[in-house]
Amino acid sequence: MKIINLTHSDYDEVLNLLNDVFTIQNKREMDFEKEMPKIFRKSSENIKNHYGIKENEKLVAVLGIYPFDVEIMSQKFKFATVGNIATHPDFCRQGYMNSLMNFAMDELEKRGYDASRLGGLRHRYKRFGYEVCGQKYFFEIGNSARRNLSYDNIRFREISPYMSEEIFCCMNLNKESEFFVKRENPNGEKSVYDTLTTWQNTPYMAYSKDGEMIGYICTMPDKTTISEIKARDVESYKNIIFSYQKMMGTNISFSLPAYERETVSYFSSVADKVLCTNPCNFKIINFEKITDALMKLKLKHFTNLCEGSAVVGIKDYGNIELFYDGCDAGARKTDKTPFVTLENLDAHRYLFGPVISEMTAQINPFLSSWLPLPLSWSVLDSM
Repeated sequence: MKIINLTHSDYDEVLNLLNDVFTIQNKREMDFEKEMPKIFRKSSENIKNHYGIKENEKLVAVLGIYPFDVEIMSQKFKFATVGNIATHPDFCRQGYMNSLMNFAMDELEKRGYDASRLGGLRHRYKRFGYEVCGQKYFFEIGNSARRNLSYDNIRFREISPYMSEEIFCCMNLNKESEFFVKRENPNGEKSVYDTLTTWQNTPYMAYSKDGEMIGYICTMPDKTTISEIKARDVESYKNIIFSYQKMMGTNISFSLPAYERETVSYFSSVADKVLCTNPCNFKIINFEKITDALMKLKLKHFTNLCEGSAVVGIKDYGNIELFYDGCDAGARKTDKTPFVTLENLDAHRYLFGPVISEMTAQINPFLSSWLPLPLSWSVLDSM
């Protein structure tokens, strides 16, 4: 069974196989060129990030490894999404998916990635080191939540691929976050716009009554589901959400990462529905580096951290010491005896949630104020 790196000459076969398999799986017509324009635009170099298996010169199985540059608290990370895994129905149950996934896991290690993520069923990918973890808050806002609240009327304008100033503003708003995925590439604005329109989202710039660009939203085709919202401050978030809900005249939903603590806290107090869940399946490879950055991110937005340290052992990785000394917070590898030693997947849930482990406070009181750490991911970067 030979796994090959696919090229531009395989573009049509890759797209046809993915469209056919996921149309059956999702029970709706799929068009990956529209769903993921950043990857499947015919001029994109991303087709080279696909690997496949051919039988009689026909592509029968495919998988993508998509690299992302990520920054958390000014630290740079190499993430990769492993996705768009598909096998032609006539060739299922022949081990092609397992072979491609094992190949991808070897590639992650060879290339020195810090972490990886994917969508899909939890039980299918646990054996490859992925676990549901991280935190994301979902909110639903209706007329009752908006009633008796003061807000400015915001004007919304759909962003076209030719609106350079607005696209540049979206790019900068994304990069102002302490945890962001770099969306621009050599294609510049086009790459950013393609990200904003992933999963057939429509991006809208939000303008204040003075004409200032204060944020943006990206909405799914139903227009009531906001896949991503970015704004300069909490007041701008409030004005954008309540103005958009008033304009739509019906319930709208949106999500926020856990590290947007002040904004999450506000909407948790007024929303009709609130749900905390995981954004996707993660495979943490460099626990030390990821945990260190997320401890610093937690310190930036949460003020009730207890001073102290705690050592957590992770099987087949080693021990990491989490600490907060009153000034700095972080994590480092250590030979100190751990308070607890966890299996790799258990460590994912223990450190990054979304729920607080029952044994956290029992093992070490410091950990109960630090965990879970605010690992998250935007749906627009889920490709």
